[in-house]
This record gives sequence, C-alpha cells and structure tokens, in this order.
Amino acid sequence: MIDISVIIPSYNRVGSIERAINSVLSQDFRGSYEIIVSDDGSTDGTIELVEDKYKESVILVRKPDGCKDQGAAGARNRGIDVSKGNYVCFLDSDDAYEPIFLTRCYEALSNDEKLGYVFCRVNKCTRATDNSIDVKPWTRASLSYVDKKYHVLHRAYCICTISIMCRRNVLDLVGAFDTTLMNGQDSDMWIRISEVSKGRFLDFVGATYYIEGFVNNQLTKSSTKEFKRGLSQRIYAKALERYNESHCKDGLRLLIIKMNIMSFEESCIGNPKLRRLIILFRLFFRQPISVLQYIFGAIA
Repeated sequence: MIDISVIIPSYNRVGSIERAINSVLSQDFRGSYEIIVSDDGSTDGTIELVEDKYKESVILVRKPDGCKDQGAAGARNRGIDVSKGNYVCFLDSDDAYEPIFLTRCYEALSNDEKLGYVFCRVNKCTRATDNSIDVKPWTRASLSYVDKKYHVLHRAYCICTISIMCRRNVLDLVGAFDTTLMNGQDSDMWIRISEVSKGRFLDFVGATYYIEGFVNNQLTKSSTKEFKRGLSQRIYAKALERYNESHCKDGLRLLIIKMNIMSFEESCIGNPKLRRLIILFRLFFRQPISVLQYIFGAIA
C-alpha cells in the first residue's frame, strides 16, 4: 500500500499543470506517494504534456469514451478509483502545494488515529493582466472553534479542497463525489466527511490557490447566482436529512444547518449580520443551549 495518493483533476490545463505536478514532486515527504492526473477530456495538449514529460512519475487517467460530462466530481472519482494510498488529497491542476504539505498532514494523521482528515491554511495568488502578482491569505486570519469544527457549514474561507488530506477508509465510508452537483460538490463531500469523522485544523500555509483569468477551461462550470443558490439549498437540505436519519446528538451541528436553510428563506434581509441575528433569535426558542454554544464557540 502507498502512503499518499495525490489526485489532480484536469481539463485543458497545459499552461498550469506542470506547476501543480512539480509542486508535488518537490515535496520534502520521505514516504511513498503517487500522483494521479485524472483528465476530463482535454484537447489543448494537456494529456500529451503529461505523457511526454511525466511518464515515469505520474499515473494518467483518461475520461472514458462516451462518458457524460461530470466535471470535477467525475474526474476526482475516477482518480479515487485507481488510487492506492492510505491517505488521499486533491490538488487542482492550476494550483500548487508548499513543500511541507504532505509531511505535515501525514504526520498529523499518523500520530492520531482518531482523526479522519486534516486541513491547513491556503494562500491566494492573483496574476493581473500586466503580469503583476498579488499574494495574500485565502484562509481567514482568525478561525473560531465553530470555524474549525463545522468549517463548510459555518462560513466560507475556512477549508479548501486543496488544503485537505483524509484517510482512504473515510472516503470509502462516505462514498464518491456527487456528480449531480455541477457546483458545490466539494463542499458536499467535506460536509459528509465531517459527519462521520473528526477533523483537525493545522495552522500552517500548505497550498496556494491561483487566479490567472482561466474562464472556459474550469472543471467546475460557472453558473448564475440563482443556480448556485439552488444547489446550496439542496446540499444543506441533504445534510439535514442525514442528520435526522443518523440520530446524531450534536445540537450545534443541527443549529448551523438550520441557520443555513433559514438564511435562504430570509434572503430578503440584505444585511447578512442582521439576518443572522434574527435567525439566532428565532432558533433560541427551539434550541437555547445550542444557540449559546454557537455564540461562545463563534468567538472562541
């Protein structure tokens, strides 16, 4: 068995996939790992580049002929299917790991069998049209207890797909990425993983998210705000359904799921902070202890 599988989904990334692959090859990790590039039907030379330059160090998975468009979810799932690592992580084909990423995440998981996954900080690098580069933190500077434990459910910029390493058996337990979600399939996955396993935030920068004007070659297709909102509502509704079916006793998780669902219902309240206060006030009469836990946990 291999220690780590790094899965890189790709689609027309001839201009950036070398950076992604090289960032894995440059890791200071001393264990065994495999790099799996799962291509979703590139036509720009991405496949040829990977075959020619990285034949000895990368496993290339092609999109099967006749396979319907499943975006990033389908590409990641095909990578998972052929992977052999005890731990799995996902690096987008236009992003990069810092040299310490694999080592730090592997050590954290290996030293605590109770952990199902770990995640770290991410930087954002923006390249303007004049080639000037701006690097700043993507992850929130301060993460509360609620941010760390409920990340995706609570608010944005807490956890990012490229910042996560999880145990293979946890992935096996929750199942594949949902290919019916054209947006938010990664958020749905990390919510499901957090339902069945314990995670830990590692306070170091382990990856960089690049923004370089790519528009038409992204695996996660752009959509209208209304469409994305509909998918988010569906994700939270599924989370509530799973919560009720599991007989979970985590009242704080239930509260945050309800807050998200009610936020869509109260979208007419334009001020997000005011909307959240109104929702908390209403939920206080149903879950007073959980509301107090949330208030203190969100500032801790």
